[in-house]
Amino acid sequence: MSEIKLGQKVKDKITDFEGVAIAKCEYLHGTPMYQIAFITEAKDINQLWIDAARLETVDEQSS
Repeated sequence: MSEIKLGQKVKDKITDFEGVAIAKCEYLHGTPMYQIAFITEAKDINQLWIDAARLETVDEQSS
């Protein structure tokens, strides 16, 4: 898994949510988590924390 940089567009492999990584949280014994912001169909901005192992970066040119 490559390092995710804040500001990168990412996709959750399980739920297919796509958004931008806006924060990162690391604990001494645990997997890093990223806060992902995404816009819903109703134009609401939502944010959720997702385990780093579930995320993959999205190639901006292919979307």
